[in-house]
Amino acid sequence: SWTDAGAGPPSSRSAAVVAQFSPAMARTDYTVTVDAGMVQGWVDLPGANNGMAFIVTPGGSNVSLESREAGANSAPLLVITLQ
Repeated sequence: SWTDAGAGPPSSRSAAVVAQFSPAMARTDYTVTVDAGMVQGWVDLPGANNGMAFIVTPGGSNVSLESREAGANSAPLLVITLQ
């Protein structure tokens, strides 16, 4: 997470890793668990939610994320499940 809206260079965000996943196949659903306290913080103080960045680690695979402009069959979908 970071303190300014928009993704900037690495120096603009926290180095803390909040979740990890290893995509292996295109157009596949992945479940990523994040700390409930972090999400609750966004609910309690929406102005503090500037998002999360997906970062490819050195030696990791390249990943392409599509936007809603990719069309209904390729548009990303975020599902939040509270447990």
